[in-house]
Amino acid sequence: MSDNVIKLISRSPSGRDRRGQIIYTETAATTLCEVVPLSRDEFFNGAQVGINAEIEFKINPAEYGGQKVVEYQGRRYSVYRSYEASPDELELYTEYVTGLNGGANDDS
Repeated sequence: MSDNVIKLISRSPSGRDRRGQIIYTETAATTLCEVVPLSRDEFFNGAQVGINAEIEFKINPAEYGGQKVVEYQGRRYSVYRSYEASPDELELYTEYVTGLNGGANDDS
């Protein structure tokens, strides 16, 4: 793996605010990764089903606990697919989601 660092973030609902919106409790784990540009096919296949595919991260599978949110360079991404390429390499395919970055509320 390279020297890029990401946070793998677990989010669990912990209640609702006074407007009824879900409040999340987050737990983050930091890990090293390799940042890989998405292939053209991955980008276009995602777009066909409404996924805003952006970045692929390669990490050690032992570091991953099924987290659905990744933070990289202060920006959050939602994991839409993971693939264990080998016993030493897990690929996380991510998309940018406005609600994870201070936009409209979402349930990711």
